[in-house]
Amino acid sequence: WRIPSWLKPRRSAKAETTASYINKATYVNNRDQVYGFYTPINASTLLTAFVDELGSFKLVAWVGKWVEFYSVPGDQCVAYGRCGAFGYCDSNNRQDLECTCLPGYKPRSAEEWYLRDASGGCIKERKELSMCGHGEGFVKVANTNIPDTSKAHLLMSLSMNECKDECLRNCSCLAYASEAEEGERANCITWYENLMDVRTYVRRFPEGGLDLYVRGGLDLYVRVDAVELGVVINGPLQNDY
Repeated sequence: WRIPSWLKPRRSAKAETTASYINKATYVNNRDQVYGFYTPINASTLLTAFVDELGSFKLVAWVGKWVEFYSVPGDQCVAYGRCGAFGYCDSNNRQDLECTCLPGYKPRSAEEWYLRDASGGCIKERKELSMCGHGEGFVKVANTNIPDTSKAHLLMSLSMNECKDECLRNCSCLAYASEAEEGERANCITWYENLMDVRTYVRRFPEGGLDLYVRGGLDLYVRVDAVELGVVINGPLQNDY
């Protein structure tokens, strides 16, 4: 499995308030390095990290009792590359399979997907259509744990539109994501090879004895051909022309 990207995620207010009673997240971004770390809000709070007998990594805090506030892997989507290249994993998917293809792509092997094996991933829906100066654009996939960044490019201090333009002008760019909110300049990340290990970003927090699942993460903008722009409907996947 792979931990979420250290690119600063956009989280809901509920996620912040629920988690903040245990620890504080600190994010550092400068010319030399980008990293994040957690520290207890209360210095007297006891925090413990361990690997259980099933191989899961857990963080627990003592707040009158031991409370688990982080655990991986938490579901089938945490397994690296669960849905293969250009696949998208959503453990909350109400369909039979938690895997779907990113916009503009289709299963590489329909038979394997029917047998619930999506590890072969997805391929372009329309290979014959160019995505270089032929009316292509981007489709937003909201709230993702972005693809594997081991071969991605990181550009610093760009606006959202500049990040988009950087990807659009390079015909080899397959997708981009940005930390920037409206009017801000921040990190921009672009991908030029297989989009691997994309999944919905869901964090689990304890709330009144129940598990609260909150979506966060970053929006991923996937390059698609002109035809795909015309067929994508509103919803979790949205056009960004």
